[in-house]
Amino acid sequence: MARHYVSPAAICPFYKMEETTKVYCKGIEEGALSIQSWKTDAKAYKDRYCKGAWARCPVARMLFDKE
Repeated sequence: MARHYVSPAAICPFYKMEETTKVYCKGIEEGALSIQSWKTDAKAYKDRYCKGAWARCPVARMLFDKE
């Protein structure tokens, strides 16, 4: 079973939690989650967007435009 955890390094306002191969973000509907999943590791994505340039993240841009 996968273990969810919240990274204290994440700065994206839409970030919720993560696993080794998944990132969970706020969803497009109230109370929903958006899940980004990779076969091996999500580290590059998390480092690039969740912990860095979150405003350039495709998911964050979609959610920011929605609000």
